[in-house]
Amino acid sequence: MRLLLIFISLLLGSNTLLFAKPSLKFGIFAYNSKSIVLQQYQPVVDYLNANLRDDKVEMVVLGREEFERQLQSNGLDVITTNPSQFEIIRNNNMFIRTIATTKKRNEGILTDSYGGVIFTAASNDSINKLEDLKSKSIASMDDKSLAAYQAPVFEFSELGIDVTPNLTVMKTQDEIIDAVMKGKSEAGFVRTGIIELAVAQGGLKLDDVKIINSQKLSYYPYLLSTRLYPEWPVAILPRVNEKLANELTILLLGFESSQNKSASIGGFTLPHNYSSVEQLIKSLNLPPYHLDKKVKLKQLYKEYQTQILAIFFIMIVVFIAIIKIMRLNLQIHSNEERFSLAIEGTQDGLFDWNMIDNGMVHSKQFETMLGYSGDELPSTVEAWDGLLHPEDRQNTYKVVQDYLNTRGKGTYVNIFRMRAKDGSWRWIEARGKALFDKKGVGTRFVGFNTDVTDKKESALLLEHAAKHDLLTNLPNRYTLAIFTPNILANATRHKTHVALLFIDLDGFKEVNDNYGHAAGDQLLKEVSRRMQELTRANDIVARMGGDEFVMLVCDLNDRKEIINFVSRMLERISNPYLVDNHSLNVSASVGVSFYPQEDAVDGDALLRQSDKAMYQAKINGKNQYFLFDDLVNK
Repeated sequence: MRLLLIFISLLLGSNTLLFAKPSLKFGIFAYNSKSIVLQQYQPVVDYLNANLRDDKVEMVVLGREEFERQLQSNGLDVITTNPSQFEIIRNNNMFIRTIATTKKRNEGILTDSYGGVIFTAASNDSINKLEDLKSKSIASMDDKSLAAYQAPVFEFSELGIDVTPNLTVMKTQDEIIDAVMKGKSEAGFVRTGIIELAVAQGGLKLDDVKIINSQKLSYYPYLLSTRLYPEWPVAILPRVNEKLANELTILLLGFESSQNKSASIGGFTLPHNYSSVEQLIKSLNLPPYHLDKKVKLKQLYKEYQTQILAIFFIMIVVFIAIIKIMRLNLQIHSNEERFSLAIEGTQDGLFDWNMIDNGMVHSKQFETMLGYSGDELPSTVEAWDGLLHPEDRQNTYKVVQDYLNTRGKGTYVNIFRMRAKDGSWRWIEARGKALFDKKGVGTRFVGFNTDVTDKKESALLLEHAAKHDLLTNLPNRYTLAIFTPNILANATRHKTHVALLFIDLDGFKEVNDNYGHAAGDQLLKEVSRRMQELTRANDIVARMGGDEFVMLVCDLNDRKEIINFVSRMLERISNPYLVDNHSLNVSASVGVSFYPQEDAVDGDALLRQSDKAMYQAKINGKNQYFLFDDLVNK
């Protein structure tokens, strides 16, 4: 009784803990000083906490040993680290899942790749190329760092030079810069962006350093000495449920730091392919792909104990399964009995199409996944066809016919929608094999139907989030870049004109400052709606970020047509907006460029032209448009 009272008192005293929002631990590897890393990722964490429905994110910046301890004790839910360390983590945890790749910002340019920088003091005349470092002292991070160890070492290995005996391992990349500039080491390895960051913070002058093996890439904004590799991945651990994982993915893809042009974390994109990192690590014979020829069996077992035990367990399961299958086959005397038993034991729905009499048999599991029971579905192809989504029917039959034309080579895979009993549509993935007679005519088609609705809808949701602005649901910069070449080509083909309008809102910052970002977001939605109402079916309105929009007005017979259109748009945008009982006012400055022109231009050139024209409109007093043609003539 006393124990019960103690438990109740503890329960009542801890009610704040019981009803607090669950916290997600976001582990970030400290590749530099923790204060710098914390400052870089704080806007991301603040953004997630402002938009997550039921959870809160707690950021923890960890050194390498702390990071590994937290992973071993299951203390983290979401992580981001360098790709090399992630390969080790993924090798030890096959259920970890990458949901995004980081985009870094430098001088307004976003990059989703990085590499290593090999540098020395500008005053060091003895080092000018990679070969000069063969016997020099070099400061670096440890062998788990992609940019500050692996990438530079690989460049030397390609020349047949082994610099690993010359390396002195530092704890942070700031220490590497300090060691080189104070003469403690003759050269150093750091990741791209570190030297620029040190210069921006005032701790280093760019003229004081010399970049070795400098790579001049027009599209890459950082100093660089090595090949480029995908930026840091963001991954979730297995204990994060699918719904929350999808919510995090969509939010990260929608994150933008446009309101803070100096932020080094510029955003996130869909997960990249990290196979180049895997090949890099393998070529250097580093963990988790290293293999010591002198290792003893005991050491091998100790290092790979988990994997060995897992393989041994799988072998036992497979052996038991084989024994059971053998016993099962002894009890089955006909193909019909074997097929019947398979139907009873499978989780997916089986189908058996008799191609001679056009009969179709489904298992109970298939009927259940569509909400039917008993003998509600007739055993005919016509009944199956009646459940197909009209938009999928033509392609579904085409895939079937294409497979039959191959005479059964390969595996039949088809994805389509079918109507459930309650009227909803379910995505079905069908896999199977067909049997053919000696003349090559199909006689029987047998396979499985799997309900992949949740997986398909999640994929469609992620695809939409990657191509659209999450706030306004307008096409984003990525989608605009895809559509623009086709629109310009169509204008050339039909000898029409296209106007590209670069639109920047006047007074939007004051709305944010005086009424808050929530009011600003509502205002942006309303502005987007008004612009869409003015456009035609073939026109495109896209949000570039912040309060900037781009509009492509197509099928113009005369450039003068755009003047009335822009005037109507300026008037419409400048009308008051009612947001949370507040009357808000903004206007727009619009730059206009046209296609075609005397000289060949593409979408990027038109965008730059209209951007310059928009700034001229702002200089002229705002709430007006300016034609790039007038700027050229001026």
